[in-house]
Amino acid sequence: MAIALSTPFMGPTNAAAIGGPAGLTGSIAVAILAPLVIQRALIPRITRYVENRGTSGVLAVINLRVRAVQFGAILVPITIATAIAVGNIYSQTTQQKAAEEAFTSNLSGDVVITGGIPASLTKAASEQPGVTASSELVRSKGWIEEPYDTSHTSDAWPLLGLSGPIYKDKVTKGSLNDLTGNTIALPPGTAKKLKVDVGSEIGVRLGDDALVKVKVVALAEGPSGYQSLLLPAQLLAAHTTTGLPSQLVLKTDEKLHLDLSKWPGTTMGGRELLADGLDTGLGVDAWIGYLLAAIAVAYTAIASVNTIAVAVLDRRREFGLQRLTGSTRREVSRMLGLEGLLIAALGLASGLITAAFTVLPIAVATRGWPIPSGPVWVLVAWIAVVLLLVLPTTAITGRIAMRAKPMDALSSPVG
Repeated sequence: MAIALSTPFMGPTNAAAIGGPAGLTGSIAVAILAPLVIQRALIPRITRYVENRGTSGVLAVINLRVRAVQFGAILVPITIATAIAVGNIYSQTTQQKAAEEAFTSNLSGDVVITGGIPASLTKAASEQPGVTASSELVRSKGWIEEPYDTSHTSDAWPLLGLSGPIYKDKVTKGSLNDLTGNTIALPPGTAKKLKVDVGSEIGVRLGDDALVKVKVVALAEGPSGYQSLLLPAQLLAAHTTTGLPSQLVLKTDEKLHLDLSKWPGTTMGGRELLADGLDTGLGVDAWIGYLLAAIAVAYTAIASVNTIAVAVLDRRREFGLQRLTGSTRREVSRMLGLEGLLIAALGLASGLITAAFTVLPIAVATRGWPIPSGPVWVLVAWIAVVLLLVLPTTAITGRIAMRAKPMDALSSPVG
């Protein structure tokens, strides 16, 4: 709880690193308290609903109460896997969305052309009727080396190349109109930390490993946690693989009609294209998160199937006694199905609550409000995976456990 509560007050980078352990510690807590959760939280609330299902429902409730520790062993892998899988996936998608929003919201313009942008296309688009402003965009990464910047050592600074008045954030000193030639605009906090100001010269290591001397011409703010170093588009493009700006952003006051057939490989659209090709810096972290989710799926499959199979097969004598006292195979199977469904539902609920201690604080830290971002189908797919693991396994092992005649089951040493 303390980890989760402290996460929203951190920057995006630290939030991602600190928020994850909240889900893990929550999963461990649920694992330790699983029997108590079943007896105190589950049984009193579901009794009246499940008992309405008839004899099978009554027996399912009794078994959940008596076998709380055994059912807790099934609950634990479902909870832990749900917390890890859902928490990691939605943490990554939330951070991805936050980075895209921070970048796109900081730029004005309503028409975006993507692809290698030659000077002829920039000129032709800028001269179109209704175009009030335009800017080439170049994205890259680099480091401030002179003076040495200790705030970005392993992780590079995002570099943004501009050639026109589309940057929306506040300029506290200097002017972005002077962003031509070998110049740069820094975030005010960075300039203060490096003890430089407008007019100072600094050395920036660009993406092709070239160290370029640039003059500070402005101090420009950026979204908290997502600041970029601003450079002239042509300067930055010269140090990229293609040597060309990757996008052209246009402000228009009427519908734009531009034939792009002269420039193969370019496409035109709305602001949604601004995020195309954006490197949010989550590449390795994202793959780690998805790998953990895959491991969680495998863990759930192995642990849940094994635990359920052993637990059900261990109850042969119980099933035999129930059948001798009047219960049918169908009623026993229905009882097992209700037990499996309840445990799966509780495991999913516990896991999702635990995952929320990771995802929601990260959403607050990165996006400013506790609404995570990500496709709903991921959650639906995970619920389906858990149900498809628990229910068929319970049904199959239940049938195996009831193969023997009731009297033979009672004399069985199992149980």
